[in-house]
Amino acid sequence: MGYTPSAIEMHLGERGPWGACGWALAAAMQASWSRGGSNRMKALARMTVDEFREVVEDAVERKLTEMLSDPDKGRSLRATVERRLRRSLQASRRGERGVPARQVAKRYGLKW
Repeated sequence: MGYTPSAIEMHLGERGPWGACGWALAAAMQASWSRGGSNRMKALARMTVDEFREVVEDAVERKLTEMLSDPDKGRSLRATVERRLRRSLQASRRGERGVPARQVAKRYGLKW
């Protein structure tokens, strides 16, 4: 069974209790449902409102944690990168300017 945006919108979309967050939730739930196939949809149909609310809250919490977590937590910089960042910060504090963004874009063939 496929994902039906109109059904999700009706329950969780703009008119629902979470406003615009409904679409983000719908996307998270779509990914979850697609892994469980039609069995998930049947289980969803048998849920009480409170059980459904708990599933939704868990999905939102997992997605928010994923989106707001620091992926670099616990990692360290290489010594060369740290030295470069420190030099850049010191230069900025002295009022020195870096390379203009237009110049960097031109160097790499980007449109600015």
